[in-house]
Amino acid sequence: MIEDISIDGCFFDPDFFAYREDADVAWRAQLLGWRCIYTPAAMGWHVRSVVPGDRRSINPAINMHSVKNRFLMRIKNATPGLYRHCWLPMTVRDLAVVAGCLFVEPRSLPAFWRVAKCWPAMKGRRREIMRRRRVSDGELMRWFRFELAGEPLTGEAAPATTPRMLAPDAA
Repeated sequence: MIEDISIDGCFFDPDFFAYREDADVAWRAQLLGWRCIYTPAAMGWHVRSVVPGDRRSINPAINMHSVKNRFLMRIKNATPGLYRHCWLPMTVRDLAVVAGCLFVEPRSLPAFWRVAKCWPAMKGRRREIMRRRRVSDGELMRWFRFELAGEPLTGEAAPATTPRMLAPDAA
């Protein structure tokens, strides 16, 4: 999967820094037909120093990158059908982010300049992702709902090490 979803040899987008790079990878993996399998017995730890609602205590550069990356991720991965389906909540949230930058967190305003500077690179990466895309808008939209999107694994269960469990779905 890492090799398949990498763009120009990069798993993580080199224009991302601190925040949303994992969401970008997950969205790209979904577009390219990869599926995640939930294993309840698996454990993982994510060291976090930031909790929601605590943006004022964070280094302003980190907040700025978070704002920048939300828009870069959308430029790269959102499909027209997905945007038609989710335009209202996406637009409302984006307007709230812009208003927050203007009135509450002006130190994040450079994010918009950085988005503009990254625009050509993002469009090129988007072309590559969309060229290799393996799922329809309908398949993708099931992950953009207001309720949990988990689905049962269908077909014959196989050990996690079996390569066919790791191959992308055929579209």
